[in-house]
Amino acid sequence: IGREEGVEIICADEYRSVATPSVSSSTVRKLLHEHEVGKVAELLGRPYSIKGRVIHGKKLGRQLGFPTANIEPIGDSILVPGNGVYAAFATISDGSRHRAILNIGHRPTVDGCDSPVNIEVHIMDYDGDLYGTEMRIEFMAFLRKEMRFSGLDELKAQLARDAEAANALLL
Repeated sequence: IGREEGVEIICADEYRSVATPSVSSSTVRKLLHEHEVGKVAELLGRPYSIKGRVIHGKKLGRQLGFPTANIEPIGDSILVPGNGVYAAFATISDGSRHRAILNIGHRPTVDGCDSPVNIEVHIMDYDGDLYGTEMRIEFMAFLRKEMRFSGLDELKAQLARDAEAANALLL
């Protein structure tokens, strides 16, 4: 086809990476499930990201001093990384990009382990109404697995440590 269209075709060797022996969509899916967002970024040449719409939640994060935007992924085939807490960047509808911590999981401290999976992002340097808007989340680093805490005070203290760790990584 290239010859017919007057386009020179140059065959390239299969891309190899230090992060993984083979580069494929299956490898990327496996790495995302295993929280390996740094390796995924190396394979993709950019951070893995998802796009979602901000929906209403329980507003508990606001009471803890860590307001969150609850994200409903846009598209049926969105691959959400494994449950846990991530350092991320959130790009909101006005185009501005902000440091964030993101939780994916069941929120065992407040909802129990059998609740549906939630995606909620705390944007560290933003205060405003985002309901109904779209947001893009870039996964930069995995911070920790999802945990159950003895109460809201312990959860709040951990969120402060998560924000500090994310800030250090995202500078």
